[in-house]
Amino acid sequence: MNKFTAVMMVFSLAAWCQAGITNLVVNGGFEDTAEQMLTPSQISPAYSVTGWRAFNTATEGAVTYRVVTDPSSASDGSNYLEIDCSSSEKRDAGFDVHHVGAGASAISPGTAYTVSFDAKRVSGDDNALQVAVKTYEGSAAILESLMDTNLELSDEWTSYSFTIVPTRAMPDGSDPNLYIGFRPRKGTFLQRERICIDHVSVIPSDVRPDSVRLFNVFTDNMVLQRNARVAVYGAARPGDQVAVSFADQSKTSVADGEGKWLVHLDPMPASFKPRTLSVTSERSGETSISNVLVGDVWLAGGQSNMDHPFRSYSLLTPPEKTNPNLRILVAAKVPSVNPLDQLVLEPVLKGTWQSSSSYYLEGFSPSAYYFGSILHEELNVPVGLIESAWGATIAEAWTPAETLEALGYAEKEPIYKGGELGRNNPSVLYNGMIYPLRHFTFKGVIWYQGESNSPQVLAYESLFSGMISAWRETFDNEDLPFYFVQLAPYQTLGWNKNGAAWAWLREAQTRTLALPNTGMAVITDAGEYLDIHPQWKQVVGERLALHALQAEGLDVVASSPMYSGMTVDGNQIVLNFSKADSGLETREVVMNRNRNLPKGEDPEAFRVPASKVAGFKICGADRKFVEANAVIRGNQVFVSSPQVPTPVAVRYGWGNFPLCNLYSKSGLPVCPFRTDNFPPPNFDGAQSGELFSGDVKALGTPMKLHAGTKESPVALQEKEGRAVSYISEKAGSKSRYGYYKSKDHAVRNGKNPEVKVQVLYFDQGEGSFSLVYDSSDSSVRVNPKSAGAWKFSGMKVMLADSRTWRVATITLKDAFFGGRCNGADLRIQSTDTNLFLGGVFLSSLTP
Repeated sequence: MNKFTAVMMVFSLAAWCQAGITNLVVNGGFEDTAEQMLTPSQISPAYSVTGWRAFNTATEGAVTYRVVTDPSSASDGSNYLEIDCSSSEKRDAGFDVHHVGAGASAISPGTAYTVSFDAKRVSGDDNALQVAVKTYEGSAAILESLMDTNLELSDEWTSYSFTIVPTRAMPDGSDPNLYIGFRPRKGTFLQRERICIDHVSVIPSDVRPDSVRLFNVFTDNMVLQRNARVAVYGAARPGDQVAVSFADQSKTSVADGEGKWLVHLDPMPASFKPRTLSVTSERSGETSISNVLVGDVWLAGGQSNMDHPFRSYSLLTPPEKTNPNLRILVAAKVPSVNPLDQLVLEPVLKGTWQSSSSYYLEGFSPSAYYFGSILHEELNVPVGLIESAWGATIAEAWTPAETLEALGYAEKEPIYKGGELGRNNPSVLYNGMIYPLRHFTFKGVIWYQGESNSPQVLAYESLFSGMISAWRETFDNEDLPFYFVQLAPYQTLGWNKNGAAWAWLREAQTRTLALPNTGMAVITDAGEYLDIHPQWKQVVGERLALHALQAEGLDVVASSPMYSGMTVDGNQIVLNFSKADSGLETREVVMNRNRNLPKGEDPEAFRVPASKVAGFKICGADRKFVEANAVIRGNQVFVSSPQVPTPVAVRYGWGNFPLCNLYSKSGLPVCPFRTDNFPPPNFDGAQSGELFSGDVKALGTPMKLHAGTKESPVALQEKEGRAVSYISEKAGSKSRYGYYKSKDHAVRNGKNPEVKVQVLYFDQGEGSFSLVYDSSDSSVRVNPKSAGAWKFSGMKVMLADSRTWRVATITLKDAFFGGRCNGADLRIQSTDTNLFLGGVFLSSLTP
């Protein structure tokens, strides 16, 4: 019995180019031999299948594999493959793949292949199965990773099916195989469990079919759009007449030269009655899907705050009770250089529509779910949700190439990373995840994105508006409702020096409301200081749903109050608002600083009481904004400050993490705004104050910034021509560290222990920083192996937000400077602010 880290299924597809071949099926018996070579009698005879093998012996012993002969236990009454990790102490495993064969290109880019298998869990603490599909060029380099996903297995045999779409052509001489890997793994660790695999098949699903079929988005349990002409489409033999029957309707079409057909059903009212949709053809046979409802179908798009499923949020739990009338579907994450014909479905839902049970919702967007749940409850209609989103993606990737060209974006060659087509290449997600839905009939779109575009904030308004217009053209519906979420408060943007880039992006989002049939959910009360993925997705769903409910004629207030104009009245500015007819009020706002804590239970939470109006700043002709006093009178706000006797402009909620508490009487927060038209700053290098005008040389010998350790998330930046270190928060920690090392050998290893350290810093924001260093004090035992290291200097510098360069000076009498602080001699650290350091300078005081 052999032991390996991972088991790879190897399918040789060298014969796929042969005429008339439509599928490859590997099923039935696994033979207990060293290399598991499957004989031609076990498969479709047109294919040459080399079998399956286990690879990566670098961590030999992590996984045991064997073939089990137990017809009563196999899914198809024969042998099956068992992968056993139940006794392994090894917790890591790679997916290294052995090269098999060579030959002409066999994988066709843009063609969809359906991969299916049966699996179950036998025993173990978890039920995780990781599945990966890849192609290879040469013996090592990955040509393309087609899928890498995690499934949750049950204790019974269950069939799984998913679709892969290669986007790159196989170079001549490359390995012509598909590699399918299975391993019991969750996240980065192997799980101690036993799993079984059987009945594996690979079918090129986009070849000309011998029988009629529906496209992938049409499956059992789906929802069709009510009160609209619903497109139903699929493929058959070219020239075949196809008839579609549903709800006492029958529509016909003729398959075109490529075998594609499409019909439109007449508008239908909402219906909770499960019905069957049938497709028949005299020459191509028949097919059908069951349990089909009629209601409202919404497309949910964007990046991680729409993409991340319930299981990604520690405080969110799907409802235990299944709602059979709220159905969900998830698109696979497929970038493509060229527009794809069919949508690839994510296997997390077994490649089909599912009812919203707690099991399936674990892999579905809570933002979309809460939206759909409210619509179902308030409108009393079935609701279908199709999630097509991907974390850390930019709007350019979701926008068609023609639109980008019209907006002035230069055409770029696609970028591949590790053999994979990068998700943020222009148009690739539109091509792979939106265009395949072009014929599908939706009620509307909900969207949560923008975080990844904040470095290019000034281009976002035209880009986002262009994307919305392009989608409406793609879906052939110029009035398609499009509701989106304004970015939540979040502070930790390491690249953004002035702390306001997201304020400008929120403004760009707000201006997109100039497009008809758009709506925006303002969530300035639902952010988290340190988490770009705040937990409060119920708020997101509720405020998006208000727009959809209002469009249906319900008596609800959907839009937040919007700034509409101002007048100067002596030493104050009077602000007017639209969508605030019922008046304005303040409410208590609580937002957490730390992650994964219930709102308000964080001891460091930010709290704004309802007793004051917060979030306003005012400036005079000098354009220096200061905190302002504000008074509410009806639907007007009067803003002033004794520091600004002649006011010019006001800003509200203007920052990455604004603390503001002005609401409409209906409970919707006022949209952040500015009354000025001042030019935006240079977000990634703005100077807030004057340049340091002193003599840097007089401060001493500069210490070297010692970056590159795991503890040191320090990036060198340029600030108005002066190099500075910007110290931002380390991911997963509240601390910010900057390490420095002496270049002066005269003070190394305690030769001259008395030194003066001067820290040049830009006094911006609130908070403090301190200094620890490498000393000769043997009583310091932070690290028992290095007595004296990490000694606290006693210096704590409080920031006063003076927006000027300052120098902090401290004398150390026992400096050792032997590089025992993670390779450095001292560390500047803070737990409550981001820092701009102009440098750390050293002078020896020893005679």
